[in-house]
Amino acid sequence: MAKTALRELARQLEVLNDELSALHVTIGDRPPDEAALVDQLEDAVLNLMALTPKALINAREAGDAIGTPVDPAQLRRSLTACQVSFQRVDNSFEAVYLRHRLNELVRFAGTHGGDWVPWANTTIEAIERCREDVSRVRNALTVCWQEAAEFDRMR
Repeated sequence: MAKTALRELARQLEVLNDELSALHVTIGDRPPDEAALVDQLEDAVLNLMALTPKALINAREAGDAIGTPVDPAQLRRSLTACQVSFQRVDNSFEAVYLRHRLNELVRFAGTHGGDWVPWANTTIEAIERCREDVSRVRNALTVCWQEAAEFDRMR
């Protein structure tokens, strides 16, 4: 059962990685005007894109520890490393979400008009999808830790 939970964790991290890439593309499709707020948002998303693969690698390593024979120490080390890596992603995403409040994007788009309004709406939708994915990864990590604890109790 722990193997299934770890596969789901890796899958959720892959989905998050894909959504962050899609968000980056959306940000890049902005109107041609220079905008510091948008540049800061793009830099923050690039940072998230750099952090997420490490958590995914750690999740896969944890899955590899559930082989024959099972290596409980490696499972805990890899799951801990995944938790630490994902915590960086989670904290960075929350900083992006709070720093670039969605209403700031709306306000910015409203004052600049034109193509900025549909761009802001699309960007906000992409940010919200990423936020949901971050939450799913958080939940998947919780299930993995519960499974790991159960695995230890069975030994």
